[in-house]
Amino acid sequence: MLNLQMIEVGIGLALIYFLLSLIVSTINEGIARIWEMRAATLKVAIKQMLGGEYKEQVELATKFYEHSLIKGLFREGTFDNAYNKRKKTQTEARVIAMRANRANTQPQRAPGYEFTTVDSRGGPSYIPSATFAKTITSVLKEQGASGTPEKPAPLAEKPLAELLGSWLKRRLTADNPPSELEEIRAAIQKLPNENPARQALLTLLDDAQGSLERFETNLESWFNTTMERVSGWYKRKLQLITFIVAAVVTLALNVDTVLIANTLYRDPTLREAVVIAAENQVAAKTESTVQATETLSTTMGNLTVLTTTTTISPTGVTSSTQTAPLTQIDGYITELYALQLPLGWPDPKHPDATDVELAPNTFVGWLSKIGGWVLTIFALALGAPFWFDMLNKLVNLRGAGKPAEAESQTATAPPRQRSR
Repeated sequence: MLNLQMIEVGIGLALIYFLLSLIVSTINEGIARIWEMRAATLKVAIKQMLGGEYKEQVELATKFYEHSLIKGLFREGTFDNAYNKRKKTQTEARVIAMRANRANTQPQRAPGYEFTTVDSRGGPSYIPSATFAKTITSVLKEQGASGTPEKPAPLAEKPLAELLGSWLKRRLTADNPPSELEEIRAAIQKLPNENPARQALLTLLDDAQGSLERFETNLESWFNTTMERVSGWYKRKLQLITFIVAAVVTLALNVDTVLIANTLYRDPTLREAVVIAAENQVAAKTESTVQATETLSTTMGNLTVLTTTTTISPTGVTSSTQTAPLTQIDGYITELYALQLPLGWPDPKHPDATDVELAPNTFVGWLSKIGGWVLTIFALALGAPFWFDMLNKLVNLRGAGKPAEAESQTATAPPRQRSR
């Protein structure tokens, strides 16, 4: 059974990992916002659902993103506008070169391709499933109702029976206009056979059994199922970024797990101060706020948590719209250095006795230092929710261990004799 000293060392390491993981999560969120990773991943998923890489297949996805219901979910910034103008110029130049090179047999977009909304930078970071269903329904109804009629042949070239049949068809159509689902089916059937959305939409339409509400419900289920897979793509992409950011933070702050563990084990006064700081952290924060911060960075789709901006600061739960990310990171670093642990790099202007520990001058010392860095990087890759949960359990375990020792001392004490 672990003794109390080892538990307190574990509490200190969990606190360090927790604060560092919050720094990594904040940096990840900043990277995701600057590069619009959620919007770009969502746009790729919509393109795969509604079309492909060719002009006749991206038309449906383009109309989807140009719909007012989707445009209302995001605002194009100045950087996005400048990027889109440059990308449009490059695309037009590439199309001109592609037309000039007739011998190129590589798969290319259809001739006459133009820069569209699907290829632009920017877009909503999430789309509610109900909005997706209503937008698709609206786009398909517009396409079905705006079908161009065939050019009629001269009356002299038509036999009498065909003229009567055409007249009867026009009368029946005027009395019984096509329903919304018929217009939707007509629009779906206009899609190319190689378009992956054609078969999927026809299947969902057949399953609706003539009900527009059921068709929209089927669209919502299709979208939610796709978003579950897209969330997996995004999480794997973010895990790689998390690992890289964790390595940068570890090296920048010189966080050596081996050195910190040895220091906590040898210094009971420092260990007690770190344990008190950990207990204050557990008392000040709740697990739900930590989970909300991590989910905000790793979730796609129509979950309502994506509309929140809740993050964690050293003084409690605040909003990222009120506290800048750099201010949050500075607060976490300040709290780390307040623990008086061996962190950071030596200051050449002010030499200290701990410089050898922070930057060893022997080969064995550097091997230990590199091993401590590797342990820290892999620990930070687990995320802030994991280390908060671990910190909470260790603090509770330490609190449960003290009464047990007191009870054992009471049990071994000799019983008091009752006075007569």
